[in-house]
Amino acid sequence: MMDFYAVVAQVIELLRSRERVSYRALKLQLQIDDETIDALKDELIYAQRVVVDEESRVLVWIAEAGATTDLSGPSSRPLSPDTARGEPHAPEAERRQLTVLCCDLVDSTVLASQLDPEELRRVVRAYQETCANVIASYDGHIA
Repeated sequence: MMDFYAVVAQVIELLRSRERVSYRALKLQLQIDDETIDALKDELIYAQRVVVDEESRVLVWIAEAGATTDLSGPSSRPLSPDTARGEPHAPEAERRQLTVLCCDLVDSTVLASQLDPEELRRVVRAYQETCANVIASYDGHIA
């Protein structure tokens, strides 16, 4: 069985080259189980903060292109007084440039009262798919 951090390194390389990788593809490519996937998610999403989870199906690379990830062991950075005492250390803030778009299906309440649930569902899904396609064409992310 492969060392966990060797698996982490392989996943990071895949994500750097592909930017998005499904959990299913990781299982097939690396022959790993659900427990290892959960550990990978914890390591990459929460510990290293280099990916985000999308719809519990896909890992999406968010680290900067030039960022390096040290997998050699515990951090060699000096501990703050709070961390040395075992108190949690708040991550440093970072400045990001964002563009936020809020969009709505006009008169959706009226539409809901006029259509049966199955037809309304088809209309809403078509609307969501259209929005998602436009957002994706600008490399956007739906939150």
